[in-house]
Amino acid sequence: MPVATLKPNADSTPLDWTIGGPVIAHFVAVNEGISTPSDTEYLETQTDGDQDQLGLESSPAGTSSVTQVEVKIRAWLDDSDGESDSRIKVELFHSGSTALPGNPKYITSSDLGGQRVYGVVTLTWNSGINLSKTQVDSLEVRTELEDVA
Repeated sequence: MPVATLKPNADSTPLDWTIGGPVIAHFVAVNEGISTPSDTEYLETQTDGDQDQLGLESSPAGTSSVTQVEVKIRAWLDDSDGESDSRIKVELFHSGSTALPGNPKYITSSDLGGQRVYGVVTLTWNSGINLSKTQVDSLEVRTELEDVA
């Protein structure tokens, strides 16, 4: 099965997270891909409930349908405050607000290999998915910081 990498290419809404580094758009801070990450450009938040939503690149010509979507996220969590555990909630939407089956997925510090370390997590949506090219081309990913007691 062919695989295509679609990187963030647009800011959507909401955009609650803060941009770190010299860039002026949220998607630019995270669009370099997992294989060549930059620690000088990033998105961050410390506020429970903050969300960021980014549009993704269009799928390659010739795409007819998609039955699986993988999202690779390089993240860093700090759960060392002793008060709560943080996790990142990840959701995929197409056509504006239609949620993909299997939403949401979560990233915890254990998924990353511990606290205060960068890690790459692959999240997979593959149950009940049959997206047209038009739907794939409208994919957006939303991240939300959650503090769980």
